[in-house]
Amino acid sequence: MKQEMIRVLVKKPFEKPYITEVRNTLVSFQSLVEGRIEVLPLYPYHCCLICNEEGKLEGLAPNLKFPHDVIVGTVVFVGEDEAGNFISLTEEQCLSLLCLMVEHEVKEEERDEIEVVPFLEFRVE
Repeated sequence: MKQEMIRVLVKKPFEKPYITEVRNTLVSFQSLVEGRIEVLPLYPYHCCLICNEEGKLEGLAPNLKFPHDVIVGTVVFVGEDEAGNFISLTEEQCLSLLCLMVEHEVKEEERDEIEVVPFLEFRVE
């Protein structure tokens, strides 16, 4: 059964992350990321990262940097059940994700040093 309100972790560029409750609707997530959503599963954490699907094309500020990609704009972390529905994050997930963000967040003074490259990936199967 879909939870109406869920606990999420929100991280805006150059700001501290915070935990809040939001309505578990597409409109709520689109509002948080300011556009169409893209959902990226984070398997080791049993949750998902939601970001703006067109954030790089729109020139949104870098937020989290990883070895092979940069996530831009506001991101929202949500839990996920076995059926793929969004659910509240647990306390353990929140703590793990906060540690992840400390390690990968982009500092404002790094803003101009981060190269954000939009790319398309084509797969032929």
